[in-house]
Amino acid sequence: GEDIPRDPTNQILIGANALSRGDNTVVIGNESTKMNYLNGNGVNIPGSEKGSLSFGSSIPEEAVYSTAVGIDALGKATGQKNTAVGKYTMAETTTGQKNSAYGYKTMWKNQSGNNNAGYGYETLQENTGSNNAAFGKEALADSVNNNNCVAIGYKAGYGVHSSILGTSEATKSYKNEDVPNDPTNQILIGANALSRGDNTVVIGNEETKMNY
Repeated sequence: GEDIPRDPTNQILIGANALSRGDNTVVIGNESTKMNYLNGNGVNIPGSEKGSLSFGSSIPEEAVYSTAVGIDALGKATGQKNTAVGKYTMAETTTGQKNSAYGYKTMWKNQSGNNNAGYGYETLQENTGSNNAAFGKEALADSVNNNNCVAIGYKAGYGVHSSILGTSEATKSYKNEDVPNDPTNQILIGANALSRGDNTVVIGNEETKMNY
């Protein structure tokens, strides 16, 4: 009446109470193991041409050419050629492809968005759109359907300028804060650079006195 591997093939299990993870896998340690230490000058992990690599997360087999490092990173992904580094990074991604995300909860809610690059804590956290590049803590963090946007700097694009409050260019985030509404083709450069609406470029913040 106990659960055991069914016809196990090509499995390596090392350690007391090491549990099977299925065929063609290696398990070192048990559920109480907190850390694995590997000594030497390097670690070589060979794989097939279409192989994926994951640490702290298990990538679905469909997500070929992908890399995930961190708890739940790419845990639901079927899209290909994604790279996610950080806890919960791209955790909700399903069919999205060719994305790169680095940082805690970076691109967390991205499901089907493609060709995004996010670097920083919670950067592009709520984003579901495509073709964005955001660099900096919480850059474009709480706007949802971003497309063709660039945000560089601490909280760049996190909020909106007072001139677009009450218009279709602004909305409320899940935190009830003012954020860009489905921003498209926006470039925001500088810490706390505020959105001025679609098809605009913003350099600096409300403290900036002159652009040279």
